[in-house]
Amino acid sequence: MSLPAEGTDVLLPADGTAARLQRADRWLMAAFAAFTLVIGGIRATRNSFWVDEAATGLFMRTNLAGLARLLWREGGMGPYYVGLWIWTRFGHSDWWFRMFSVVGAAAAVLAVYVLARRLGGRATAVVASSAILANQAFQKHWSEARDYTWLAAAAPVALLCCAAFRSAPSWR
Repeated sequence: MSLPAEGTDVLLPADGTAARLQRADRWLMAAFAAFTLVIGGIRATRNSFWVDEAATGLFMRTNLAGLARLLWREGGMGPYYVGLWIWTRFGHSDWWFRMFSVVGAAAAVLAVYVLARRLGGRATAVVASSAILANQAFQKHWSEARDYTWLAAAAPVALLCCAAFRSAPSWR
């Protein structure tokens, strides 16, 4: 494997197609997202909460001032707690509580698809998305009420943002 020529955008698809997603990609992404949401939704009902999930559930019963105090103490998970706090305003069941992480899992799978599509084409995107879904560590945390799946989504999204910034015209 050789390095790309200087000035070549390494985040364009290897098959030479435009970086935008085509109709087949949108269908594949919808299928991956639906699979993730359905299987995650089923798994979200299987077990009772473990200690960390129960603590997070207690944190989410607070008002906005209580959330601000929580963020002051637990800043590392701040974005997750804010998102989950908003999410829990629309439902209170254990299933609904865990579905926030399932949505994060779907976001992670879709972000991996888009990144892999840009790096290596559609076949690479299908393999990469299937690989993350088959990963046992990902499956274990897929439906836990913790920030793991949202962190898994953040990495490919950050890479896509860097690629977009790199390919954007100069601000100078």
